[in-house]
Amino acid sequence: MNDDVTTFPLSYPVNQPRTMPQDRRDARFTTRSRGFSYGPPRKHSVHESARELELEIRRMGGKDMIISSNLRVKANGLPYSGQKQPDDPGVAVYFKWHKRDLVFACDKWRSVEDNLWAIVKHIEALRGQERWGVGSLDQAFAGYMQLPDPGKREWWEVLQVAPTASNDEIRQAYLRLAKQYHPDAGGDAVMFDQVQKAFDLVMGKRGA
Repeated sequence: MNDDVTTFPLSYPVNQPRTMPQDRRDARFTTRSRGFSYGPPRKHSVHESARELELEIRRMGGKDMIISSNLRVKANGLPYSGQKQPDDPGVAVYFKWHKRDLVFACDKWRSVEDNLWAIVKHIEALRGQERWGVGSLDQAFAGYMQLPDPGKREWWEVLQVAPTASNDEIRQAYLRLAKQYHPDAGGDAVMFDQVQKAFDLVMGKRGA
């Protein structure tokens, strides 16, 4: 697992786009959404959401969970309830599954507990796919592999070429990836920046 992952402050996966603050919404997740029939609907606490997330990950065979957010954590690594909502309520959950490093992240909602609960429901739905025979967890988790920090990747890894690639091959890879990740085309600004830096680095080294 990436050594740079921290419980606090938030370590959001670099390959996932962020939700702009003005686009975040209030979620309507309540205890009723889990089938509880007693009492009036109420919001889940941070503690409840974190505990349920831990259970969901265990149910599918995951381990070594790390919840990363902008909330302070207790000695057991879980955020405690009653804290002021941070300006950035995003949450990223890192864990191991069948020797793979996976990460789920959410920042769509305005509170940490709701983003935690959204991940709970998402994992629950993915597990349901396997139970219903529609797909496997291997297929479902293919897009959630934890990527290494782009800042620590070699230029050829970022550009997806061989270390011995020719200048022409490097330029072609750069143009393809720059088009894919360009923010104006709905791409990932972080990955676009890494592609640009990798291209500039290798071209500078080669004097091209």
